[in-house]
Amino acid sequence: MKVAIVGAGLAGLASALAFEKAGHDVHIFEASNDVGGRMSTTWVDGYPIDVGFHVLHTAYPTLHRWCDVDALQPRAMSKCSFFYDKKSGKRERLGDGLSSPKHLLPTLRAIGIRDSLRLLRWRLSTRRKNLDRFSEATNESIHALIRRKKFSDKTTRYLELLFTGITLDPELSDDARFAHFTWSAMSNGSMVMLEKGIQSVPSQLSSRLERTQIHLNQCVTSVSNSSVEIDSQSHKADLIILATPFHVVNKLLNNQSNALPSRRTKMFCFQMRNAPFHHPAMMLSSSWHPNQKSILHVQMPTLLHPKEDGNHILCATVVGDDVENASKEDIHNELIEWFGSQAQNWTFFAATELSNALPMSSKKNKINFNAPSNVHVVGDHTVHGSVHGTLESVENLLAEFNIPIPR
Repeated sequence: MKVAIVGAGLAGLASALAFEKAGHDVHIFEASNDVGGRMSTTWVDGYPIDVGFHVLHTAYPTLHRWCDVDALQPRAMSKCSFFYDKKSGKRERLGDGLSSPKHLLPTLRAIGIRDSLRLLRWRLSTRRKNLDRFSEATNESIHALIRRKKFSDKTTRYLELLFTGITLDPELSDDARFAHFTWSAMSNGSMVMLEKGIQSVPSQLSSRLERTQIHLNQCVTSVSNSSVEIDSQSHKADLIILATPFHVVNKLLNNQSNALPSRRTKMFCFQMRNAPFHHPAMMLSSSWHPNQKSILHVQMPTLLHPKEDGNHILCATVVGDDVENASKEDIHNELIEWFGSQAQNWTFFAATELSNALPMSSKKNKINFNAPSNVHVVGDHTVHGSVHGTLESVENLLAEFNIPIPR
């Protein structure tokens, strides 16, 4: 069977690997000049900078079924997040005191015994098996879930900021089950950063392909039940797999009724000699509000994977309309507010931007793409916005064809 796959991101490459191993003739058509899709990394001065902020959860079951995680050379971030108040200069820490007892006392000091016990109950309710049993959609949003748990205003604020960073959605409109899924992933594993950046995940799958032909710089403009169209030329196939982001699938299938808001993020990176903090963790701004050209969070990848020249890199993330409105000067000035005069000498290093970074996760009703019978859709938008969701969507497709996961 001839299989045409549109998109050389994680879903497309995983699909290609499975169908190739099953003996099929596989062709991937990719619009850009490299594999990876939204899991891309650019190299600046010999150092990998991801396109958008990325971490990988080691608790994802699908990740271990598809990848050699150790070969990616992961290093774990601290099992906590910091929250910085620009007005007072105070930094507070929320952490997992069960798996990392050193975070217990700072968390108690930050939010008190009552809220710490509420977080503990949520933590104890998580199970690793829940990650492979994504529950049915609920009628509750993440925002409503956090409010229902009756945390104090401060803890509620911290959790809302944390999940805004995860979902890139200040409204926290995703289904609450995605929050439970994410909480389980954080509780039962580690968030890691990879030595060669997030693109090393799809690159590892690509390196395992033997016969699949990857056609780069080939933008598919439309699909039918038996072909894909590129520059007015038709490429026949017995099976077509659309492994592209949600908005591209809609365009290819001419389903404009499925249009959803874009989730965008941009990362501004600055270089300095001395690190302004020493915890490999996300530091979120407790005073953040959308559309104010302000930083949502910062992190330092060089605390986990050092730069050869000994310099450090700090990456500041903005989301939503701030992607268009915030300049590197705006961000640099805010970093001076955060870290004082030492930041005045920091130099701009790089900026990476990702449009349509995440889908609207965990929608109550599964979207009907009205695809032709020989056209199948895979990707995080068919399950939920994560690496696990992406690979699960591929596994769901393989089950339809009785194709095993390649080992």
